[in-house]
Amino acid sequence: MRHSTQEILDSMSLEEKVGQTIFPAFPATYAAREAILDAVERYWIGGVLLRAGSLMDAAKLIGSMPTPLPRRPIFAADIERGVGERLAGGITFPANLGIGAAGDEGLARVHGEVTAAEARSVGIQLILAPVLDLFGVPESPIVGTRSYGDSAEDVARFGEAFIRGAASRGGATCAKHFPGHGFAAEDSHSTLPVIERTAEKMRSQDLVPFGRAIRAGVDAIMVGHLHCPALDDRPATISPRVIRDLLRQEMGFGGLVVTDALLMGGIASIMTEEDAAVQALGAGADVLLCPTHPAPIHAALMEAVKSGDVPRERLEEAVKRILILKSRQPSGALDSLPAPEGGEGRPYDAVESGRDAAKSLAEASVCLLRNEGDAIPFEKGKRVLIVTVPDRPDPFAAEAFIDTVSRCSRVTVQHLLPGWRRSDRERVEEMARDFERVIWAPVGKPAAWNSSARAGLGGEAMPGGHAVALALGSPGLLEGAPRTAAEMCTFSDAAVSQEAAARAIFGEIPVRGKLPIDCAAGRRGDGLQLG
Repeated sequence: MRHSTQEILDSMSLEEKVGQTIFPAFPATYAAREAILDAVERYWIGGVLLRAGSLMDAAKLIGSMPTPLPRRPIFAADIERGVGERLAGGITFPANLGIGAAGDEGLARVHGEVTAAEARSVGIQLILAPVLDLFGVPESPIVGTRSYGDSAEDVARFGEAFIRGAASRGGATCAKHFPGHGFAAEDSHSTLPVIERTAEKMRSQDLVPFGRAIRAGVDAIMVGHLHCPALDDRPATISPRVIRDLLRQEMGFGGLVVTDALLMGGIASIMTEEDAAVQALGAGADVLLCPTHPAPIHAALMEAVKSGDVPRERLEEAVKRILILKSRQPSGALDSLPAPEGGEGRPYDAVESGRDAAKSLAEASVCLLRNEGDAIPFEKGKRVLIVTVPDRPDPFAAEAFIDTVSRCSRVTVQHLLPGWRRSDRERVEEMARDFERVIWAPVGKPAAWNSSARAGLGGEAMPGGHAVALALGSPGLLEGAPRTAAEMCTFSDAAVSQEAAARAIFGEIPVRGKLPIDCAAGRRGDGLQLG
């Protein structure tokens, strides 16, 4: 017999209701099964934030969970660039700034469709995407290429397309980071950023994409650990003015409100996780995401509800929203999955079309910003020096790019890893004189605007033959590049973006991308067409 959400809510104990609001994080591996089941049994957790794992392991893990409501947990994941961002074997798309460069809402919709289809095929119900923050300040260490661009209208329309695409495949989406993280120069993982924006500016820009997402039917909105003095003296996470008054009443959002991770320094640096959880629930949040451990959070919430610090009506309102989302997940959703022991079988039948979509997006996003003397395209067969400058100590950061170039030319590779010295630069300069073609390739991970990757030759001319500066990530990486005949940007370090860049350099694909932001490399809309 199928019970209504209200009937299930009425049958639950206070302990169960409190637990439903807590979504701790666990690895997406079958080895985590017992720990998750223990958290379900002891603390009645309502959901799980999945960390790294593999597609098949995640499918096996989620398929082993209890199915009756309310015990069945919601599985959520930060998969902004596709399931492959968290699960090995999944499809990885370029970062959102690449979608902005491609300028195609259809590609944004397909991104949502593929991500939701693959996520649902392993049992992930809540996609913690899209990012709707504007690209506000270049020095932001947390937004960067995760944003669609610096135009509120562009961010809104690409975000809408992603949401509608995901919904068409049964995926629930969570827009973030309300009321807007793009103009924060600090990283909310380590400290509480202050957004020095007027209320008028925020309403006319930062809030626009969230309003459009609400109208598009977004299921959840994540509130960032942000201090917006124009809106409230309290951080948004624990602010009734931001959550209840602005998001709920003024903007009309009736879905799930999710906190950012409670263990992040943005909130943990100013209060305990327990206090943050109690105040966030009281302010209007429904899901308390990623505490260090559920036990102290559950105990603190129990005390707060019993004492009246958090009204029972507020708790039940939150739990009802969680149960509504749970009820949308068919109990047989995983029946069609192949057994994990089935070798190389994959849960998403349309994987090849999904990979084709990621490839098409990567190719459409490549942007050529300068091409003096027709330096690009390269002739095949020439001797090429590739200098990688990754923002992390990883000599394989540009492996896909190097492999693709190697199929067209004789390649020598040099890596300038973080901490490289002047003598390393001089050695590379001397080597470059002996090559017919030189590619300077800084690499930056999405969400990281790392100064180590931008520390370069300060505008000095690169010796040698035709030289290209290629940013495998944000265009900000070009700021530290040497002076070269050509400049190109992919807006992403994903393997598909690296492969697309290599093919563009050799003229195998046309180049059509446009800058989606104003920055040192150029103005929004800049970009040369090639081929």
